[in-house]
Amino acid sequence: MKYVLLISILAVCLPISGQSLSDMEFQDNVRYKVKLLNEFMARFNGEETHGMIAGEDSLKTNLNLLYLMNTEMFAANKDSMQQVSNEFADSVYTHRTKLFFDDGQWFAEVKVNCTYMNKETQITLYLRPEEIKPFQHRWVIVGARGEVLALTPTQRNHGLDILPNNHEVGFMALPKIHLLGNDKMLNYAATDYHTDQLTAFYTMVYTGVLKMDSTDEITYHFLEVPGFVFTVKRFVRKGFNSGWLISTIKKIDEKAKFNYYQKCISL
Repeated sequence: MKYVLLISILAVCLPISGQSLSDMEFQDNVRYKVKLLNEFMARFNGEETHGMIAGEDSLKTNLNLLYLMNTEMFAANKDSMQQVSNEFADSVYTHRTKLFFDDGQWFAEVKVNCTYMNKETQITLYLRPEEIKPFQHRWVIVGARGEVLALTPTQRNHGLDILPNNHEVGFMALPKIHLLGNDKMLNYAATDYHTDQLTAFYTMVYTGVLKMDSTDEITYHFLEVPGFVFTVKRFVRKGFNSGWLISTIKKIDEKAKFNYYQKCISL
């Protein structure tokens, strides 16, 4: 019941779509908006609170977390989402979960607009923080996926095999392989060979055939909360529920979190 009440309180605070804002309302929206991911973490950790929350009443902590959730999540499956959000919040408070840049349990998913051989395309990169030395970290690219990075040929044709006696003529077939086209190249790989899109990404950028032009949508995946994974995205809109907010919450067994991470970054 407590989250039904809290969600109702939050809904009242959202302006009607298309409603014009006064200067004071605009300033309030800017103040309440979660403008940076560091600010999201500070509010999640209880180090900062939403501007509309005052006093030390029993709803303060719950409201602070609720204001970090995208209210649109509750539109489609209200009852189930209320239950999940309730259990999620209970897990956060029971285990006193905090978010830190260097805790090693989160990663970023970034859509990147690119140019591949003079054609526009989009790829997705996955990044995680890496410790360089104590108290110093950096972001590193740990995964990549995209249509241009998938090197699997359009067809498997055993007529393109390097013949078994080719070694007798010094493998003369090798210099001719590139003449058959890029889409047939992997016909010459072993049957059990699987392409690595991250390696393809680094190779294409290194050789200059792939150029990254701009970043697009960014999603952060957090695995810190026991029994859950959740994502955070940036929502640009009017109202007090805007900026970097929780976009999805998923119940997951702790043992499955590594598989979740690997499934996201590996192809």
